[in-house]
Amino acid sequence: MADEDKGEKPSKFSPRKKKVLAGLAAAGTIAGVFAISSSQGEQQLSTGELSWSQFVDNAEEGKYSRFIIQGEEVTGILSAANEDSPDKTTKITKSRAPSGEVAYEDVNPYGDVHINEVKEPTNFFDLFFRIAIIGAIGFMIFSFIRNRKKAANGNNPFDNQISKSKAKLVEEHHDKKTFADVAGNEEAKFEMQQMVNLLKDPDLYSQFGGAIPKGALLVGPPGTGKTLMAKSVAGEAGVPFYTVSGSEFTEMFVGVGAARVRDMFEEVKKNAPCILFIDEIDALAKKRGSGASMGNSSESDQTLNQLLVEMDGFEKDTGVVILAATNRPDVLDPAIKRPGRLDRQIVVDAPDVNGRVNILRIHTRNKPIDPNINFRNIARGIPGMTGADIASMANEAALIAAERYKAAGGKQSQSNPNYITEIDFIEAKDKVSMGPARKSMVMSRPELENTAYHEACHAFMALHEPHADTLEKLTIVPRGMALGVAFFLPEEDGLRNTKAQFIAQLRVAVAGRIGEEILNGQYMVTPGASGDIQQATNIARKMVTEWGMSDKLGMVRYTGASGAGYLGHENGMATGSQTTLDLIDQEVKNLVDEAYAYSKKVLTDPKNLEQIKKLVDELLVRETIDGREAREMLDINILTDPYSASMTPSLIKDAPSI
Repeated sequence: MADEDKGEKPSKFSPRKKKVLAGLAAAGTIAGVFAISSSQGEQQLSTGELSWSQFVDNAEEGKYSRFIIQGEEVTGILSAANEDSPDKTTKITKSRAPSGEVAYEDVNPYGDVHINEVKEPTNFFDLFFRIAIIGAIGFMIFSFIRNRKKAANGNNPFDNQISKSKAKLVEEHHDKKTFADVAGNEEAKFEMQQMVNLLKDPDLYSQFGGAIPKGALLVGPPGTGKTLMAKSVAGEAGVPFYTVSGSEFTEMFVGVGAARVRDMFEEVKKNAPCILFIDEIDALAKKRGSGASMGNSSESDQTLNQLLVEMDGFEKDTGVVILAATNRPDVLDPAIKRPGRLDRQIVVDAPDVNGRVNILRIHTRNKPIDPNINFRNIARGIPGMTGADIASMANEAALIAAERYKAAGGKQSQSNPNYITEIDFIEAKDKVSMGPARKSMVMSRPELENTAYHEACHAFMALHEPHADTLEKLTIVPRGMALGVAFFLPEEDGLRNTKAQFIAQLRVAVAGRIGEEILNGQYMVTPGASGDIQQATNIARKMVTEWGMSDKLGMVRYTGASGAGYLGHENGMATGSQTTLDLIDQEVKNLVDEAYAYSKKVLTDPKNLEQIKKLVDELLVRETIDGREAREMLDINILTDPYSASMTPSLIKDAPSI
C-alpha cells in the first residue's frame, strides 16, 4: 500500500517546469561535451614542452624533420629515425621562444617549416553563453508574436490580468450598515429606501409599469455620508455590494480602462441582482472635450464611452443598480446623468440642527453619556459640520472624558463622573473646530490685554445687535493659530439667513480690529484681525455678486457657473465689464466700511467703553467667560431697529477718530 500511495503521489513539478528543467539539463550536457572535447584536443597537441635551449639542441642534432611555427610557439615533428615509441603523442614536442615570436630563420636550417596563423583559443563556455542570449531573444520575439495572436482572439493571459476589474465584493458580515446607521438627510434616505423596496419586491412596482432605476448619483460635500448611504442600501436590500473607485480604471496602457469596465460589468451581472458603487466617479466621467483630462483625453473618453454603453446598452433589466458618489457634479459629462443611466440625483448635504442631533445620538449610542445631556445645545454650536466631523467630535469627547477621569485618579465623584458630559463635548467641539488649547503658551501682559479687547469688542457687538448670532463664550486662551476666540451659536442655518443677519455678521467681524484701536491706536494694531477681515470680505462679496443684496447692482449674479461648490471654493470668477467689476469692488468696500463705521460709533461711545472695560477686566482674570454670564454682566440696550437710519459713506467721515 505504501508503494502504491507513493507511486500515486502527484509530482511537485508542473509540465511547464519539467520542460524548463529538461532544457537546462540538455544545455548543460552540450556544454560539458564541448568542454571535454576541447580539453582532449588540447591534450593531443601538447604532449610535452621543452625549454628553448633544449629544443634548439634537438633541432641542431637533426631530431626533427618538420617544424610548425605559430606565433611565439614552435612545434617540432620527430623524424622517423628518432621515433622511440609507437605512441603518436610522443612524436611532437613544443617550445616557446623567450624573445617573442619564433622567426623563420631560427628553424629553417634544420627542416621544413610551416607557418600557421595565430588564432585565439576557442572558449566554448563563452560560445554557449552567446548562443543562450540569442536563444532568449528569439524566445521573447516568439512569445510576443504568439501573445499578439492570442490577444487578437481575446485570450491573452497577460492582457487579462491587467484588464481585470478592480471592483471588490464587500462581504455581507463585514461592516454591514443599515438605515439605522444613517441620519441627517431624511429626504435622501427616503429616496434610497425606495430603491431598496424596488430591489426587494420588483413585481409590486412592475405591475404598475414601474421599473428599477438604473442608478443614482449621490452628490454632496466630503464627509456627508454618501458612501455610508450606499452601504446602507446594500445592507437593507440583502444583495451583493461591489465597490470601486473612479481612479482605478485608467492605467499607463492604452485600452485598459475600457477593458476593466467590460470585465467589471461581466462580473457584477453574474451576481445580479446586486449594487455597484462607484466612488469619486468624477475621476472616471469628466466632460469629454472639456480639457479636464488633458494629456490623456482619448484614453479617458474611451473608458467613459465604454461605461456609458454598459450602463445603457442593448441589454435591458440586468438587475445591476449603479450608485455613484461625487463632490464635483459640475465636471461630470452630461451623458452620465441622463435618464436611463443615473436616473436620480440625490443631494447628501451637511445636516441641519435636527440632523446633527440625530447623528450625535448615533455616534454616542455605544458610549457612556450623561443622561441629562442636551444634544440640541451641542448641535446648535456646530453649524456646517458634516457627519464625519460629528463622528470625530464624539470620539474626541470620549478621549477627553477618559483623560479627565484618569487625571482625577480614576475615582468617580460628582465633579469627575465616569461618563461623557456636555462640557466634554464642548471642549471636543472647540478642539475640532479651532484646534487644541495651547495652555502652555506664555503671553505678555500687553498681548493679553490686546487679545482681551479684541474678543470683548466682538462679544459686545454680538450682544448689541438683535440679528447677530448668540454669543456662546469668549476666551483669551490660545487655540490653534488664534490667540483668542469668541464662539457664537447661529439661530438658523446659513441658507435661511437674512440681509439683516449678514450685516450684523459684518459688524461683529470688524469689531475686533476696533477693539485693538481703542487700546493702542490705529497705528498699533496687529495682524490678529486677518481672519475677521477675510470673513467680512467673503460675506460682503457674496452679498453683492451672488445674493443680489446690492442696491446699485441689483438682483444679478456676477460670478461664473460655479456648480454645487461642494469643495468649499469658487469655480468661477466675477464676470462683467471692467466698469461692472470696479463697481462690484466698490460695493464690497462700501458694505465693509459701513459696518466698520457703525461698529466704531457704537464701541467708542463713553457708556459702552465702560461696559467693554468691565468685560476686559473680568476676561483677564478668568480667561474664559460664558455667553450667558457676559449678558448678565453688561447693561446693554439692544436697539429695536438698528437699520432704520440710512448708512451712507458720510457716516464714515463723521465717525470719531481714535
